[in-house]
Amino acid sequence: MASIIDRLVNIVKANINDLADNLKDPSETVDEYLDKLTEKLADVRERTQAIIDDEHRAANAVEKNQQDALHYEDLAKAALRNGNEADARAFLRKKVDLASQGESLQEAYEAIHEAADKMRRLHDRLVRQINEIDERKRAVHPDNQTQEGEEVLGGAPGSLEELNNRFEELEAARLAEEAELSRLRAELGIW
Repeated sequence: MASIIDRLVNIVKANINDLADNLKDPSETVDEYLDKLTEKLADVRERTQAIIDDEHRAANAVEKNQQDALHYEDLAKAALRNGNEADARAFLRKKVDLASQGESLQEAYEAIHEAADKMRRLHDRLVRQINEIDERKRAVHPDNQTQEGEEVLGGAPGSLEELNNRFEELEAARLAEEAELSRLRAELGIW
């Protein structure tokens, strides 16, 4: 009779070990998600920097256009003072052309500026999410439960009822961790 109980305990123990081996550790899932977010953050930083560079170039083009338009206006005034109306008209036409270009340059700058602001907000949001998840991960410390489970499963078996109770406790802890992970995912709008 004792050998049947020992076999039964060994079978249950093996099944529990198989279940424990097949469970994906929630902390690993969180780590994988943090790695993905960090990769996305690097990509967003790169894209944000490119857009900010474009924004600076567009702002410089608008400023240069305005300076050129003022320069041609000054040239037109100087030509009029010298009595050269033909040159003054040519300079004024060039100023009008630059003013027309200036409008399209200003529109392009505003569009790029808006895109840069969106990328900055996306960057800031990703940084906040990574920090929040990292703080919560440190607060939960799921490693303690894994160590406790390994001690029970690896140690000498007590009664079948004690082993079953410990299995139920570990399963409840695993489900609680999965629920917390699901709540975090829902809160962050992922998966």
